[in-house]
Amino acid sequence: MFGKTVTIYCVRLDSSCRIVGQLKVRTRCSANRLRYWRPERVGALFGFVQFYSAFRRAHEFYAERMLTRRKLIVATACLLGTLRQRSVAQAAEQSAREFLSAIYSNYQAGGAGISLRTEAEIRRYFASPLATQIIMARSDESLGKARFIDPFVDAVDWSIGTILMDMSFSGTRNAGAAITFRNWGDLTELSVDLIRIDGEWRIRAIVRQHLLHQIG
Repeated sequence: MFGKTVTIYCVRLDSSCRIVGQLKVRTRCSANRLRYWRPERVGALFGFVQFYSAFRRAHEFYAERMLTRRKLIVATACLLGTLRQRSVAQAAEQSAREFLSAIYSNYQAGGAGISLRTEAEIRRYFASPLATQIIMARSDESLGKARFIDPFVDAVDWSIGTILMDMSFSGTRNAGAAITFRNWGDLTELSVDLIRIDGEWRIRAIVRQHLLHQIG
């Protein structure tokens, strides 16, 4: 019934089609079945298994590299986003400091202060509704109803030396400043609330701390 004795090589593959074991089996096979186990067919099958195993390993290698590359791209994008937000926040803080410093530098060492005679000049520095109240105060002064009190220093006139400014920020659109100076020798402490509108800072409110007198 059985013809020749043949040697069959069996291979064991893992889930990734890697060859993890080989087994050589000698058995007898009939002449009719022997034709299916010709050396060239067995060699071709074994070669295909090795090729497919190598292909799967290469595919997994490049897939892992692509995943690592994607992670690196995402991490880089997150880092750039964080740096950009930090840069925007720092620029906003710097512009807010420059905004207030430019205002109060006009009141030091006998400075004439900031002109607030027109509506455009007032709205250049103040946000509504405070701007509207200052415009009304200017109107009352022109009618002789009251003297205009400069909102930046909460005084009619001034003699100011050193001005101290301590700022705090909440995001990139809101800021606060504690401003301290002596006007004619009297200590004045102002709390300034800032808001950023269309990229430009405006004063939303000024509160005189030690007298608890609110301007606006």
